[in-house]
Amino acid sequence: MIIRFDGREITFEGSKSILEVARENGIYIPSLCDHPLLTPFSGCRLCLVEVKGRRGYVPACSLQAEDGLEVTVNSPVLEEIRRQTLELILSEHPNACLVCSEKERCEEHKATIRKVGEVTGCVFCPKNNHCELQEVVRRLGVERVRFPSTYRGFELERGDPFFDRNYNLCILCGRCVRVCHEVRGATAIAFVFRGSQTVIGTPFNQPLLDSGCQFCGACVDVCPVGALTERALRVEVEPEKEVTTVCPICSQGCRLRVKVRESRILGAEPETEQSSNPFKTCVRGRFLLREVVNEAKRLPQPFIRSDGQLLEMSWPETLDFVAAKLSAYKGEEIGLVLSPHLPLEDIYLLSRLATEVLASSQVALTSVGESLSLLQNLAQSGHLTLNLNYRPEDITQAKSILVCGGDLTALQPGLWVEVHQALRQGAKLVTLDSLARASDRHATLALKALPEDFPAILERWLSLLGENLDEETKARRLAREERLRSLLSHQPEIQESSHLKPEVDEAWSLLTAAKPVVFLVGPGLAMNSSPAILSRLWNLAVLADAKLITFGFESNARGALELLKRLGLRAKSPEQMQEEVEKGHLKALLCFGALPAFSSKTPEFLVVADPYQNELASQAQVLFPVATGLERPGIYVSNSGLMQQFPAAVAAAAESYPDWQVAAELGRRLSPTWPSFRNEAEIRLAMLSLFPEIKALLVQGDSPSEVKQTYLSELPPQAKGLVFSEKETNFSFKKIGPFRILIEPNLDYYRSLHLAATSRDLRLLRHPQKVVFHPEEAARLGLREEEMVILKNAGNSLTGIVKLSRQVPLGTLVITFTFNGFPGFSSAPFLASCFSARADGSIVQEAITVERGS
Repeated sequence: MIIRFDGREITFEGSKSILEVARENGIYIPSLCDHPLLTPFSGCRLCLVEVKGRRGYVPACSLQAEDGLEVTVNSPVLEEIRRQTLELILSEHPNACLVCSEKERCEEHKATIRKVGEVTGCVFCPKNNHCELQEVVRRLGVERVRFPSTYRGFELERGDPFFDRNYNLCILCGRCVRVCHEVRGATAIAFVFRGSQTVIGTPFNQPLLDSGCQFCGACVDVCPVGALTERALRVEVEPEKEVTTVCPICSQGCRLRVKVRESRILGAEPETEQSSNPFKTCVRGRFLLREVVNEAKRLPQPFIRSDGQLLEMSWPETLDFVAAKLSAYKGEEIGLVLSPHLPLEDIYLLSRLATEVLASSQVALTSVGESLSLLQNLAQSGHLTLNLNYRPEDITQAKSILVCGGDLTALQPGLWVEVHQALRQGAKLVTLDSLARASDRHATLALKALPEDFPAILERWLSLLGENLDEETKARRLAREERLRSLLSHQPEIQESSHLKPEVDEAWSLLTAAKPVVFLVGPGLAMNSSPAILSRLWNLAVLADAKLITFGFESNARGALELLKRLGLRAKSPEQMQEEVEKGHLKALLCFGALPAFSSKTPEFLVVADPYQNELASQAQVLFPVATGLERPGIYVSNSGLMQQFPAAVAAAAESYPDWQVAAELGRRLSPTWPSFRNEAEIRLAMLSLFPEIKALLVQGDSPSEVKQTYLSELPPQAKGLVFSEKETNFSFKKIGPFRILIEPNLDYYRSLHLAATSRDLRLLRHPQKVVFHPEEAARLGLREEEMVILKNAGNSLTGIVKLSRQVPLGTLVITFTFNGFPGFSSAPFLASCFSARADGSIVQEAITVERGS
């Protein structure tokens, strides 16, 4: 198709706006409200053009390009219209610097700094030299404003975390509103008031903390002026370079442009040039990468404990000491703890160190991604082949979606962005949860039940599935799996007695009304119920031809589990390792992943390799300072099965080695046949027999500064067979006392660093020490928000901070699962002591008491 711009013929393909075609071919049409990843808005009116055969002037951003159109972009009339429109915009925006006759020589004359309370000109604005309004003024040649200037006098909004809002600079382009509504589905902000009083605001002018804001930073990223600015970057500090890498915190695998100056991270922004990654970043990756690298509690160098004191040592001395100590232990007396935040190369070499050199299979993986690891274990036990890979379109093109097991918008917001895209195209959403979630307002049906009802709900759905199968399909599936007959014929109690039955049946009707179907399952499902519930859910997904996707775990949890499986190892849990220490079976422990401090018996020899000082370090004989995932290259495997080879964003701290290098040096000292590895590239070559997929990364070139991608090997579209255990049908939950505890999964950490410990803003958003009560429950107990509360059971206690929320059912307490990293607070031991499993498969929650703290 051909379109003409001012007589110039341009060929284009596909459905595009006139503005898009012009930009792709270097033709400048000014615009401030348009953004390539948002729907057209036609608000600023700067992109007006003339189209032959059409009356008046039309906005180029919202008019589709058609074959044969003749467009006038530049004419004296159009230029005058644009200048007048821009002057009207500038009349309500501080414009002294924009039209100053000396602005080209400003650096010679100014004697002020940008760190001021009020922006009155460009030199005071944190967006200076990066402002789209400045560029449009320059391109249109505006040198004066012919309309009276008005300063709107809005109070600066600084009470919320992470970024400031200065609506005196706002040009009402609507980008922030649209990205919040269209992409993130948060609807935290909107246009309020009308006419000359119009402004961007929140419902009832409440803080962003209370309006449903996810603090993803997407609004900051699309703002063309300085109305929304990241608070940590307000001072004038220009980055020396930008490095594209992969976020190291969760398994979403977001690509980020990291801003670097003098080997320090200033901040990060999403890499929006990749169409699969627009605005999927979360608060952790967008605002907290500085803390990961620049944290004050970084271990400065190796230490060896002698007579109770930690002594500073060199790396060779420390490695020699550890190798000599390990040689005194045999095989299974040595254990290895791995972090799912470690890149694939490190997990590979450390696992080889354990099995080939130390002759031990005692390998544990620290992870809260229970849904993923438990499903892998079920598959291995049932000799099933799982396909856990998925593409973004598997979600965005789904017609029916089930979400259960945690807050998707907090645990893995990128998946929620894809779910929201599906909803905008007409998909139906069903949520199954005990708590009210932000996503519920988008749901066709939000099914609320306590976790003890979940098994019966899933069984009811299985029964409905059996009733609705046609005879041919039923016969085919019964032939494939004999035990399916008993599964489909099992009639759960919910059919007869539960008040939930009508809603449960309606939910299933919604989920089966149209295909494709996707089940999104978070770690909270197994945390708050029996792990066996995952086999029910898997059965349901297989029979309903639904795609089952687990969410909510660390950056390389998928890769770690896949690697250990290919090595023939089944990772143990941290609790199992601690039990082995208690029994005296494990005498030496190498921790390359964070464990809580041992409460009673400790290993004879404990080595901690971590970027940060932590509680476990106080019990260790040796400390190794290691690099973070931003300070070295490597490979992460995301939740979707996408393998991404990433470069280092900054140089490692002076005395920090990558974890693989510790394994390489120990192996060299302990075994004469241990191969020599000098860098990550050599380790990848050694991994080729285990991961043939790495070949696809090698052929993408040898540039060390690019992110390279491929997927784990594709498997058949579904598992072959079902998982079914008679023990499942006996599952029951018993509560002693008046309070039901619900556990909230938490991913606000990197290795042993809890991000809330180093970021006051994150504590405001998601404080890990909060214990959430329903307001009526708190009033009955005489508790007020933000005061201390002590929870006690027969053998343990937990001190928390009261938070009130009507999203919590009466008689229920919500406690965040905090494994490690937050100073002086770990809820894991208390929660473990609250629950016990009985021989009949039931789970019993012991009685707890609630007391006001001092």
